[in-house]
This record gives sequence, structure tokens and C-alpha cells, in this order.
Amino acid sequence: MREGFSRFEGKTLLIMSGRDLTADEFLDTVSGSRDWQKILHSPSLTRRDLAPADHTFSRRDWRDQIATWSRDWIKSW
Repeated sequence: MREGFSRFEGKTLLIMSGRDLTADEFLDTVSGSRDWQKILHSPSLTRRDLAPADHTFSRRDWRDQIATWSRDWIKSW
């Protein structure tokens, strides 16, 4: 995944849920990697965190928030 991110030249929207073991493992990996830190601080990457959400964003209000963030991110191009 890191290799793919490092080679991709386009813009990226990364949305992280807060109650998610997979996201937690990803963030643990990122915190110990200079390469990942460089990727996540790239001006082409936008990160949004939805702390109360689970892995599948199972509540409608969470999905609505993601839709709004996605719309705004696309409009920003």
C-alpha cells in the first residue's frame, strides 16, 4: 500500500474512522515509518478523521459526513 501511495501522482482523500481496529493498525504502522509520514504530509493528500465512526461507517450521519467531505474535496480541484 505504501508503495502504491508513493508512486501515485494524483490527489488522495483519506478518511479514517476512530472505532476501527484496521485503522488503528494502519496508524500504528504509519507512526513508526518515515516513508509513511512523508506520504501523509504530502500536499496532494487530504485526511479527514471521523472519530466516533466504525469501520463500515454504519450510521447514516457518518455516511452523510463522508459524502459532504467527498463532495467538497472533489469541488476543491
